[in-house]
Amino acid sequence: MIKLANRKEEILLFQEVLEGDSKKRILLIEAEEKQGKTLLLSKFKEDCWQKGIPAFIDLAHTKSILNFYASIRRKLTRERFPVFTRTEEKFRQVGIVNVADNQMIGKDQKIDVNLTTATDLNISLSRFIELQEAFLEDLRSIKDKVVLLIDNFHSCQDEVGEWISGELLSEAANASNL
Repeated sequence: MIKLANRKEEILLFQEVLEGDSKKRILLIEAEEKQGKTLLLSKFKEDCWQKGIPAFIDLAHTKSILNFYASIRRKLTRERFPVFTRTEEKFRQVGIVNVADNQMIGKDQKIDVNLTTATDLNISLSRFIELQEAFLEDLRSIKDKVVLLIDNFHSCQDEVGEWISGELLSEAANASNL
C-alpha cells in the first residue's frame, strides 16, 4: 500500500469522484517537480481497481496523439478497441496492384511501383479524424468506469497537450464511463 504525506484532500476528492459522489469528473493535480504527483497517481491507480479500470500514461514518453491512442489501447487491452483497431489496420494495409493484361512499352518491359503506408506522423487530416472518432467510440463503449491517470502533462508535445486539453477532456466531461 502506498502512503503519502499531505495528500489527504486530493485522496478524498479522488475517492468522491470514483464513487460518483461528486459532480466533478476531472481532477487536475498541480505542483512543482518532486512533490509526489507521480506517487499520488500510483495511489489513485491502486485505488481504482475496486470501482473501475485505471489507465496510467506518462506523457513524457508520448510523442504523438497516435502514441497516446496506442498506449491507452495497450493498457485497457486491444479487445476493448475493435473499431479503432479495424480503422488503424485499414490505413496500414498495403494495396495490391494488378498489372496483368497490360501492354508495357519501354526498355526491358519493366515497371516500378512504389507503395507506401501512412506513418505515425504522416497521415492525412481525414484519416486522423477517422482514427480519433474510432478511438473515442471504443472508449465510450467500455462498460466499466475508465479512469485515465495522466502524468507529466507539463512535458508533453504541444499537439498532444492541446488534444488532451480539448478533445479528450471534452469527451471525458460528457461520457458517463470516463
